Amino acid sequence: MSTNQLSITRIGVCIRACLSPAFSRQLSLVIALLASSHLVVANAQVELLNTHDLVEKGTNNYQVAGNDPYWVFKPKASELPAQFLKLNITTSKGNRPAELFFKQRGNVFDPWYRLSFNAPGNGDVAIRIPDTVQIEVGQTLRLDINRCGSCDIKFSTASLSQTSDGAAEVEITRLFNGIQAVDDSGKLITLDDWQLNDVAGLLSGFTITNNDPYLVSPDLNVGTQNLAAVYFKVSVPKNANVNNDYQLFYATEKHAFIEPATSLIRLENDSAPYVELLFPLDFLSREIPADSLLQKVRLDLPLIEGKWSLDEAKLLSFAQLEHYQNSAPRQLVQYKRQRSSGLALIKKSLMNVFSDLGFVFSYLLLLIAIAFGFIRAFKK
Repeated sequence: MSTNQLSITRIGVCIRACLSPAFSRQLSLVIALLASSHLVVANAQVELLNTHDLVEKGTNNYQVAGNDPYWVFKPKASELPAQFLKLNITTSKGNRPAELFFKQRGNVFDPWYRLSFNAPGNGDVAIRIPDTVQIEVGQTLRLDINRCGSCDIKFSTASLSQTSDGAAEVEITRLFNGIQAVDDSGKLITLDDWQLNDVAGLLSGFTITNNDPYLVSPDLNVGTQNLAAVYFKVSVPKNANVNNDYQLFYATEKHAFIEPATSLIRLENDSAPYVELLFPLDFLSREIPADSLLQKVRLDLPLIEGKWSLDEAKLLSFAQLEHYQNSAPRQLVQYKRQRSSGLALIKKSLMNVFSDLGFVFSYLLLLIAIAFGFIRAFKK
């Protein structure tokens, strides 16, 4: 048999094998396994890498089947430089809270790099990418839809774009962009990008326009381990009141601005052109359980007519605290801190007790010695 005849014979054998029922069954099994593993789903709008607590009910359609539903994906084609991440999300329960994780450590998404928003749940949404966040084509992201138990969700598009292009632009309600440490020299808070309420003008010169004036810092995202206080230097109007109250609200990874998480300073008017405000925050890292992240601060101002300005804002370290306490005028500080209750209070008490084992053992030995002494005296 010639070489050409042998090659033709082998090709014929391969074709017959590929057409055999056994081969077809094996090929179908392989395709089914690949589909069920969600390793990579080829889609013109989104490159889906994985899902969790979701059951696929059809193309781009899913049903929540657990407490932690999410998609791991890569955004597709984009217009550079990208300013928006556009998603198509439809839920059977309408508006739902959502989170986007945008940084991994190894194969695990880092919870300190995520943003939160409310997904309308009825189609295209556009998330404006913050200047401090980097999201690129081919970057692996994770989308979580929360509080949507047993609901049906359609997730079909993820792309980067220069404009929202008709999609509903959603507001970022919370941003975690890593934890920065406060070193011993402290950390200046930028005077850019503050939010002003019931105030007209800029931080360098403003007036109060209504009954609830306050200033909200940009995202700080600093760790509390070496955080001792927050310091403000504020130029005040000449016609200040006799007593003026300044209130600090602070947001951590556990809560936004809430009334139980505040401090109040009352200052007497000494006719000085500015006031120095020192709000201690050293308790954030010392309480059990501790708050690990200071996200934002908010300064509420007294109702005084005239021209104000915020001249300086700074996070102080423990090494700086004593110096600032000595240089700033004496201040009366009132704290409202969120307290534990119920089971959390019992756990916190036990943790405080067992944090000093030397004291616990000494106390137990003392009780045993008293008991033995009482028993011996009773036997006599």
